[in-house]
Amino acid sequence: MKNILPLIPTSTGLREEITSFVVGAVKPFVDEKGMAVGGIRLYVLCLDKQEEENVQIALKLGKPDWFKKDWLERKFMDQFIALEEN
Repeated sequence: MKNILPLIPTSTGLREEITSFVVGAVKPFVDEKGMAVGGIRLYVLCLDKQEEENVQIALKLGKPDWFKKDWLERKFMDQFIALEEN
């Protein structure tokens, strides 16, 4: 039997990939002082039900605002990316 575990991403690994993408996409726009991120909309295209479930687990979609408040905001602070209030 083939070892398929390397083909199945862990939720933590997938969360890190998504976070890196978001931070990398926002960073060029906030290099100037005094500029803050006003809002982000994240759309994820899943090709099948398994990918959809993996994203839901990785982003903890069962806990509203967890990814934004508890995870992404912390990563933004680590990168000195300011967020608007609210």
